[in-house]
Amino acid sequence: MEDFEPNAGGPYPRWLTLLAGRGREGYLLSLRYPLFICLAIFMASLVLGYLLSNRLPVQELEEFLGELPNLEEVGPLFLMFFIFANNALKNFLWMSLGLLFGLAPLFFIALNGFILGLVAHSFSQITGPLFVFVAIAPHGVVEYSTTLLSAAIGVKFGYSLINRIRGEGSLTEELKRGLDLFLRRFLLFLLIAAAIEAFITPFIVLLFFH
Repeated sequence: MEDFEPNAGGPYPRWLTLLAGRGREGYLLSLRYPLFICLAIFMASLVLGYLLSNRLPVQELEEFLGELPNLEEVGPLFLMFFIFANNALKNFLWMSLGLLFGLAPLFFIALNGFILGLVAHSFSQITGPLFVFVAIAPHGVVEYSTTLLSAAIGVKFGYSLINRIRGEGSLTEELKRGLDLFLRRFLLFLLIAAAIEAFITPFIVLLFFH
């Protein structure tokens, strides 16, 4: 299998430096192949969840999705930190489980896509597709992009473990670089997504559908 690392080089475009931080551009580029795999699984699962939504009873769907805080009972600041902590913990956990040969992050991505498909179809039947898009897109672009990238790091962890078993590469170095990118950049993106979901998305929904 071809290594995920790109050829060393630069200078890098500004948008890449902005996303990864200076000195991490090459590592972010090295995620392009596992990211493509994660994206393909996510899209396939999303479509599957959307198509199967009608076959799941509403009660079972609610139990499957679990309960989130009632928006009427908590303020947006608490909601922001709840969403951030929840997403950060899940992303970190499943990314780290990528050490199990990269399979766990792929399952996590498939589950995320499936749930999103279920939710999108279920709510679109009640509120309409435009409402669902407006309610998900503002924060979803940042949140799901970060989740896919975190999963890609986990997949790369698994690939590096396989390489190490074959006596190639450095798993320790891979872990350091992946965790560094997650902690220094991806946590910030998840916080931004949570802030958008708690403060901006409700305003946009009210603006469009009040």
